[in-house]
Amino acid sequence: MRRLIMITASLLLCSRAVLFATDRVTIEATSEDISEGLDLKAVANLFGNVKDLNEFEEKLNSEKLHLCNLDLNGDGQVDYLRVVESEEGKNVHLVLIQAVLAKDIYQDIATIYVESQKNKSVTVQVIGDAYIYGANYVIEPVYIYRPVIYDWFWGPGWVCYTSPWYWGYWPGWYAPYPCWGYRTYWTHIHVYHYDHPVCSYRYARAPHDKATSMRNYSSRSDYASANTSRNFSARTGMTNARELSTVRVSSGSRGTSVVTKTTSSYTPSYSGSTSRGSYSYPSYSSY
Repeated sequence: MRRLIMITASLLLCSRAVLFATDRVTIEATSEDISEGLDLKAVANLFGNVKDLNEFEEKLNSEKLHLCNLDLNGDGQVDYLRVVESEEGKNVHLVLIQAVLAKDIYQDIATIYVESQKNKSVTVQVIGDAYIYGANYVIEPVYIYRPVIYDWFWGPGWVCYTSPWYWGYWPGWYAPYPCWGYRTYWTHIHVYHYDHPVCSYRYARAPHDKATSMRNYSSRSDYASANTSRNFSARTGMTNARELSTVRVSSGSRGTSVVTKTTSSYTPSYSGSTSRGSYSYPSYSSY
């Protein structure tokens, strides 16, 4: 049964005000929590094995790889993830991953902070959006081999990347594809944790200060704004996805369950008529 979280949207001519309506319903969840619809450790692996952000976005949305299983707008299809980059000086890049949910409706999912140090080492943090993953869910991948994308960031061919795609205007290689059941997805994604061990990861205590400030340039939280009472801690009673994952593994509770969720819909209007708007991942081990 599909999750019944429905979002519809349209633009305002003179403002971007959006009205929301909420209902409480009991549903059979396709996942235990929305934070488990995109595994950020697998994202970290992917990031270390692409040549540029254009390829990164394409593989994030590949039906064959099925890296993402998010369905925030409740249409039964995996949400398209767009990539928006910003940079500060010559040494710092921030990669923002956003779900495209409807016309002009986006939701931050995660950011990737990349900084080149004076000694030529590179720091990478994959930071989950607090609404989706809880506070301070930060993964620092440690790559055994220098990722090719570093040479793109600091090479002569670099151009700041902003996804050209939006709701209803998709790349030719893309077609919406259905979500998998919770067990199917996690059996699939779990393989990336242990095969081809060329990357490890560790958890950081908090995001880098620059990552927080730089994110403000392009941040969008339309889904979170429509569901203000359903942030991570309210949904799960836990601090972040790391704590949730520990509980899941220790209790063996992977699978479907009947839960109570708040559904939300956008009810926008404007003057006029209303409209509705072959690849191998490296893996990682914890230390």
